[in-house]
This record gives sequence, structure tokens and C-alpha cells, in this order.
Amino acid sequence: MQKNFLSGDGVKINYEVSGPKRAKRSLVFIHGLGGCLKAFEPILPALEKYRYKIINIDLRSHGQSTRPPHSFQYQIDYFIQDIIGVLQQEKAKEVTLVGHCFGGILALLLSSRQPELIKSLVLINSSYKAPNFSSLVYNYFPLKGIIFFLLKFFPNIYIKRYPAYEKYERSGDFNVMRIGSDILHTSPRSYLYLTREIANLDFDRELSKIKQNVLLIHGDRDHIFNLQSTFELKNKLKNSKLEVIEGANHLIVLGQRQKLLQIIEENIKQKFI
Repeated sequence: MQKNFLSGDGVKINYEVSGPKRAKRSLVFIHGLGGCLKAFEPILPALEKYRYKIINIDLRSHGQSTRPPHSFQYQIDYFIQDIIGVLQQEKAKEVTLVGHCFGGILALLLSSRQPELIKSLVLINSSYKAPNFSSLVYNYFPLKGIIFFLLKFFPNIYIKRYPAYEKYERSGDFNVMRIGSDILHTSPRSYLYLTREIANLDFDRELSKIKQNVLLIHGDRDHIFNLQSTFELKNKLKNSKLEVIEGANHLIVLGQRQKLLQIIEENIKQKFI
């Protein structure tokens, strides 16, 4: 079922709900930068047998959610408040957040700031800080001031239909066509505003607040967040374990769906998540 939540700043958040209406547990899926809820959709039917309420979210400025007009509306706290609003609207209980890339970053931050809302986490190719290359590109790019000034006058044009992910299931981490599709479906302005917010993100100090069980799933060929960064994250999280998918890059949610599903199901059965 498709539903909407209206955020405090007037942004419409689109999401889908399936499973029992009065479920005692919830699985909440959060896609990555430039993605949408369609990335997780193929694995969700197989999880319904576990009697979870399943909530699959289009983050603000993604999918069928609204593209906010102002740059301040892309601050990370707005994204976190959107997710909290959806959880409250759905009266979600015993929540497990499943986040890929940027979605995992949001899951970590939400869990550290409002731990009472979250039971456990599944982080897929994620981290607690921005990729090193993104910080370097942003900090040393000479024209960024001019670009962000001009963005204020640039129309927020984007492709309104969902992307055709089947075209990119085997694409590499830096596939130009897929990245271009992500940008055009998000909108160039929204994508750049959000990239700026992520570029220097580092919340190492908040990780000690996370006491929930955390399942880390990572591809050993991820060039966005390398495997070493996930080992570092695992060591900083008290109740965590790591599952490495050999031969997988950053796009596990597209190219390794069955293996991803298998790992999630195994940890549901073990009651780790």
C-alpha cells in the first residue's frame, strides 16, 4: 500500500507498507543517495512470512517524495525527522532499520539520537563518515561557491517516474550511465545539495551510544566505502557482526539481492535482528 507523510517543513514523504497491520515487529528500508524504494522492492515479498510490518521509504528529494526548494532542507536532521515521522505515523514497533549507503548513515544517526525507537540495524555497504574521495573533491573544488550560488536559480527538474534498475544490476561502482540516472531521477540540484551535506560527515563520537545489535553487510569490492572502513565501524559498535559478500561491489541491493536476502533471513531466524 502506498502512503504519504507530511513533514514539519511541508515536504511529502512517499512510502509503501505491507505485512500485518498490527504486527509486533517492523522492518524499515532506507535506500541510498540517488536511489529510491524500488531498490529494495524485489526482496520484500520473501520477508512477509516473518510477520513483520514492512515499511519501504522514498527519502525526501528521491523517488515519489517532494524535492524541497531550499538548501537548508537537505540538512541531515531533516532526513532523520522524516523517518521518525513515518515510524510514528505507522505506530511501528520493535523496529529494525535496514539501510544501504546513505540510508545506513541515517540509520546509525537515528539510533544514536533516539535509541528507544530502534531495536536493531542492518547496514549495507555503509559507514559512519563520508568516503575520503568525496571530502577531497568537495574541499578542493575551486568553483563550488559559484555552483551552489547558481543552484538557487536552477529549476528543480527531474525524471518523475522510477528508474529502471534492471538495467544496472551488474553495473560498477562508478558506472556513468547509472550515476547519471540517479542524478536525473533525484534532480541535479537536490543531488548536489545532498552531496554537500554528506561530504564532510563524520559522527565517530556518536557510535558509542549505539547499543542495539548491528548487522553489517559489505561487498569486498566496494570502492565507495572500502572493506577496511567497515572493519573500523564494526570495532566501534559494541554489539555488531560483519557478513562479507565476496565479489560484490557497492551495489549489493541491485547485483546481489538473493545473497542479501539470505543473510537477512538467517539473522532473523537467529534473532540477531
